[in-house]
Amino acid sequence: MSFNLQHHIPASRYKVIATDDWDTTGTTHTVTDDDVKSNSFICFGFSETELPAGRWGHTCSSGSFTITSTDSEAAGLTFSYIIL
Repeated sequence: MSFNLQHHIPASRYKVIATDDWDTTGTTHTVTDDDVKSNSFICFGFSETELPAGRWGHTCSSGSFTITSTDSEAAGLTFSYIIL
């Protein structure tokens, strides 16, 4: 019998898992995604070999979110995100 988290936690029914790359070297990056709402919560994931340089915060608006890092990130940093 498989366990489906979406049946037990209603908020997980609306999650969207995606990947993106940090465009250019710097401390901010904007992701455009139609599933993002102004009240969305974003969870980030990274591979073991590719970790961010700084601590990340984010702000959401309808259709996008902006990540702000405490340190400059390298262009091409790949990350995954889940929208809740």
